[in-house]
Amino acid sequence: MSHTAGEKVFDLLFVILLPIVCLLLDPGVFSGSFPGSPASLGIPVMVLAVVGLAMTAMALRLTLAGRWPTLDAAVAGAFFLGGAVALYLGVLLTPFTLMGFVVLGLVPFFTAFACFRAGLRGMRARGPRVAIVGGLVTLALAGSYQVGADMLVDATIRQATEGRDPSAAAHEAWRRAGRLEPLVPRREFYRRGMEFLASADLPGARESRTALEWEVVRD
Repeated sequence: MSHTAGEKVFDLLFVILLPIVCLLLDPGVFSGSFPGSPASLGIPVMVLAVVGLAMTAMALRLTLAGRWPTLDAAVAGAFFLGGAVALYLGVLLTPFTLMGFVVLGLVPFFTAFACFRAGLRGMRARGPRVAIVGGLVTLALAGSYQVGADMLVDATIRQATEGRDPSAAAHEAWRRAGRLEPLVPRREFYRRGMEFLASADLPGARESRTALEWEVVRD
């Protein structure tokens, strides 16, 4: 089925443009630690990576306009994962929708529709096997990004705390957090950093946690 002009506008709006706005206006879905949130599950960067890969897949689809059927099928997996993540975020945003933030709360459901539609059309181009492989690759890339981000934050915190008192260690860690953006968002650095300090066997770890909280408040 051809990609009509209206569908292109819809996909551009709800898979690329409006999701960016929603991420910038995040009411706490990614940074909040309430049950079921990406942060509480330890996968906020992974979720962001899936969203980013789905956006990239849609940009390719809109640019190439179905000229490479195999590529359409390969990115179908990214669309299916992106649609699943959009539904998940839409459910998390339901309380905000009920409080009056209707636009913010409904965007993920339209995003999910656009992603699933694109995924189904791409899968029809070469069958489900290529789409499944594409989905597994997308999942592996997003998961690797989360693991890599966690390891990077852990190493940064450990280096920042060596030979420093807790206050100086927290200040140095937060300064280094700025260098890691946008690779690792500061809110994710803070979340993972607090987890690391809670579990790591480091001198003054508890005091460093308190000092890091103050660094965030002062920033």
